[in-house]
Amino acid sequence: MGAQAVGNTRAAWRLMRTDPAPAARTEHHQRLEGELARACAEEAVKAG
Repeated sequence: MGAQAVGNTRAAWRLMRTDPAPAARTEHHQRLEGELARACAEEAVKAG
């Protein structure tokens, strides 16, 4: 590869990221959102 110029953004993106993220939401996303919601709720309780 080296210093080869990339003419299109999709090709550039694929060079940077060999395994594209899934378009669909995953269990990992849901777990992170749950943890974030819980943390926000705890902060709201602390704030009064």
